[in-house]
Amino acid sequence: MIEMTEMQATRQAVQIDPMDINAMLAKEWLLSNRRGSYVSGTVLGCNTRRYHGLLVAALQPPVKRIVTLSNLLETIRVEEASYELANFEFSDRLHPQGFRYLKKFRQDAGVHFSYELPDNLTVEKSIYLDYEHDLVIVSYEFDGPVRSVRFSIMPLLAMRDFHALQSSSASLTTDQTDNAVTARFLDPNGPALHLTCPQAAFQRGPDWWYSVHYRRDRERGQDDYEDVWAPGVFQIDIRVPGAIHLIVEATSAMQRPGPLQVDPQALKQNLQTRRQALLTQADAGDDEEELLVSAADQFVVQRRMNETLDSASILAGFHWFADWGRDTFIALPGL
Repeated sequence: MIEMTEMQATRQAVQIDPMDINAMLAKEWLLSNRRGSYVSGTVLGCNTRRYHGLLVAALQPPVKRIVTLSNLLETIRVEEASYELANFEFSDRLHPQGFRYLKKFRQDAGVHFSYELPDNLTVEKSIYLDYEHDLVIVSYEFDGPVRSVRFSIMPLLAMRDFHALQSSSASLTTDQTDNAVTARFLDPNGPALHLTCPQAAFQRGPDWWYSVHYRRDRERGQDDYEDVWAPGVFQIDIRVPGAIHLIVEATSAMQRPGPLQVDPQALKQNLQTRRQALLTQADAGDDEEELLVSAADQFVVQRRMNETLDSASILAGFHWFADWGRDTFIALPGL
C-alpha cells in the first residue's frame, strides 16, 4: 500500500528539486476509478515499479489488471533545439532527463506536471482518468511567446499482467484507422490499447526500448528490468499558445473501444464536480480532511458479479491488493 506520507506529499504541490533526484523518485501518486483501474507513477514521471503506468486497466473489474500504457516520451523541437520531457531509469542513469525542465507537480482531480523551457516556453502536462471507463486523457498546454513548435509523443507499451514484466519476445502488432491506432497481441485473448491524438499525424515505426529499470522492485528483491514497446510516434506542429490531447482506452482484444472523440474539458469538469460533491458529502473541514476523504475514495470500487450486476467493494490497498476479506478489514479503520 502507498504510504500516507507519500500520498500527502503528492496531493499538494511539490516543488521539484533536481539536486535530490532520489527524494523525488520516492514520492508517488495515484489516480483510480470505480473499476479498480488506476494511473500511477512518481512526481518526476519516472516509473520505479512494475506496477506504475499511465493506464493500468482492470479488464475484469476490479481485477485482471493489465499495464497497457507504461509511459510516454515527449519531444519538443523549437528551431534547432530539442527538449525531451520524460525520464526513464536504466542501470546507470536517467535518460532522457526531463526533470531538468520540470518545476512543479500537483494533484487534484488529475495530476499536473509544470515544465519551463528556454525562451519563456512553458508546458503543463495533465493526466485524467475517467471514473467509469478504462480511459485516460493526457493534455499538454503550451504557453509563451507566439511561435511554432514541433511536438511528438511516443507511447511506450507494456501490455502485460501488472505482476509480470515484459520482454522483447512478445508478439505485438498495430492496426491503424483514420482516427485511432490500436495495439494488441497476436493472441486474441490478450489486451488491446486504442490511442488517438486528433490534431496529430501518426507515423508507424515499431521499436523496443530495452532494460528499463525499476528501483523499487530491486529493493523488494524482485526482477527489476523490462522491455517496453513503441508502436510509433504522434507528431504535430503547434502554434503557441495552444493545446494537444492524447486519448487512450484499454479493452480486451476482441472488444471494440467506445467513441474516442472525448471532450477533455467535459471529462475534467465531471471529475472535478464529482470530487467536490464527495468532499461536501463527507463534510471535510480542512485540507487534511479533504486529503483523507479523497484518498479513501480511491479504494472504493465496483466488482463485476455477472453480466448485469455490479456490487460495491473495497480494495485492501494499492498497488497490488485486490478486494480480499482479511486485508480489506485490516484497512477498513483507515477508510
